[in-house]
Amino acid sequence: MSYWIEFYVNPSRVAVADLVTQTIQALLDSGCVYKRVRLFTTKDTSLPVERQRVSVEEQSSDIAEATRLASRDAAKETHTYPHAILVFGYAFEFDNEVREMITRRGERHLEEVNEMELTFMPDKDEIIGRRIDLTLTTHEEYVLMYGKEDTHEGNRQRILGIAEQIYNRVKPYFGWMDGETNSSDESYGLLIRRKFPLGNEFVFIGKDLIQRANLRELKRSGHWHKELSDGGVVIRWAAKVRWDA
Repeated sequence: MSYWIEFYVNPSRVAVADLVTQTIQALLDSGCVYKRVRLFTTKDTSLPVERQRVSVEEQSSDIAEATRLASRDAAKETHTYPHAILVFGYAFEFDNEVREMITRRGERHLEEVNEMELTFMPDKDEIIGRRIDLTLTTHEEYVLMYGKEDTHEGNRQRILGIAEQIYNRVKPYFGWMDGETNSSDESYGLLIRRKFPLGNEFVFIGKDLIQRANLRELKRSGHWHKELSDGGVVIRWAAKVRWDA
């Protein structure tokens, strides 16, 4: 199970090379450590992407090569293989009993549950046409589910801090964060229809779209929110059990 962080970037506003290098730098500045590339390739290029047989290879590429591969993906007009996922390590906090649960499966498992995966993908957008989706995922079970709630909240704040670092560097016009059971964007469509745009646990609204959000309603709603450096905002669903609210 994964926890998802996804930002939408307008390629006419941010150069591909800057998008990739600034995202990677934001991760490094947040304490993440670059590790390797997971490369997806195919020989069945005549078939539609969803029907192609894909092979996966772990590569110990240096960060310069990883940046090149990610920039290649971000520059594509449509999703095609080869496609790269950049893997980073991060030191999340775990309760003693959870750490014991992890280490019983070996040190490699401890390394895996501390990993974050970064990818760039071209996508369609009903407002601007083409956009770039910047997606960062981390493991959800050990990081945000098993153990004490205080520990989960600490890790959630760490993830939010990383997301804010990325936002401040690449200035996406929208973003969302949520867990595996709600691992899709349920908020952007609401925003562009000028409805209250909180369909995910966290939502980032960039300065280009802030006029579509009813901030007066936000302030009355009781949902946590924070103004961002460029005039955008990040909102968090206020209820602990969201779907019972």
